[in-house]
This record gives sequence, structure tokens and C-alpha cells, in this order.
Amino acid sequence: MSKLNVTLNVADIPVRIKVEPQDEGYIRNGVADLNDIVASYKKNGPEKEHGYYLALAAIQCAARARQLQRELELLKESDKKLAEALNQ
Repeated sequence: MSKLNVTLNVADIPVRIKVEPQDEGYIRNGVADLNDIVASYKKNGPEKEHGYYLALAAIQCAARARQLQRELELLKESDKKLAEALNQ
């Protein structure tokens, strides 16, 4: 499959990227979530440089990704232990 050229509005910055067609929905939804986080920081914080809010959102998203990664690792460990217990 060929990649799609898409333009996304990330925190009021137009970004053109190429994406796999099956990934477009995930990417667009992720950008919408990111924009919501940026808007929340702008609404609740003092007026700062635009990049500041984007940096805060990036930190929040990165921390959440790490948290989810750790939860997945724990689930895999539990799944392995359960499979071993069932096979005994």
C-alpha cells in the first residue's frame, strides 16, 4: 500500500506527514487528544510562549505512554505466570 499525504493541525501548527492508510485514524485521533491537552494547559495556565504548552503536552503524553508500556509488561508477566500455572 502506498502512504497517504496528510496535513495535521498540531497546536495550531500545520504539519504534513506521510502515513500508512490503516494508521491515519489513530494518528488523527492522537493529534486531537494532543490538541485537547494543549488547549487545557492554555486555559488553566498563565499566558506563556506557544511552544511551552506543546512541551507540557508532550511530557504528559510521553509519561502516559511509559505508564501504559509498564502496564503492558505487567500484563504479559501475569499472562505468562497464568499460562505456566495452567500447564502444570
